[in-house]
Amino acid sequence: MQATASSGASNGAEQAEAASADAMKVLAHWTSEANAAALKSSHLTPAEMLVIADAAVPGGPNDLNLILETAQADRASHRLDGLTGPDRERFDRLLHQARSPQERAYLLKALAAGHTIDQIEGFANSIHPHGADPAWLRDHLTPLVETGDQTENAATR
Repeated sequence: MQATASSGASNGAEQAEAASADAMKVLAHWTSEANAAALKSSHLTPAEMLVIADAAVPGGPNDLNLILETAQADRASHRLDGLTGPDRERFDRLLHQARSPQERAYLLKALAAGHTIDQIEGFANSIHPHGADPAWLRDHLTPLVETGDQTENAATR
């Protein structure tokens, strides 16, 4: 009788763990959709918005390490749609030349922070050689990573 109770408890724990993992996937998906919705712009396709909004630093759960938070995505959208003429063309060129969704997210984060196009262009020139290396971008631009249990300095991991 004890063996049955023990295996039943074990089975229940496994089911609870599986349900928890499923719930985390659903919440992560909703987080990505909320960020993509905040990143509304007539200059980005829905697919581009979703990919950029879902860009995260490596080393922990995606939803805990998004590069562009919802409020930042909203500010970036307003600033992006406010750009005109040469500034708009320069920023579009930077986005299209970016080597990864992470690089694009950092450019939009700089725009959301209120930096000028000249400042963002200088920033882009600094990070672009490493744009395809999410670990380099993380170590130099977002060194703290949420592991789910704690915050760690990615450079010392």
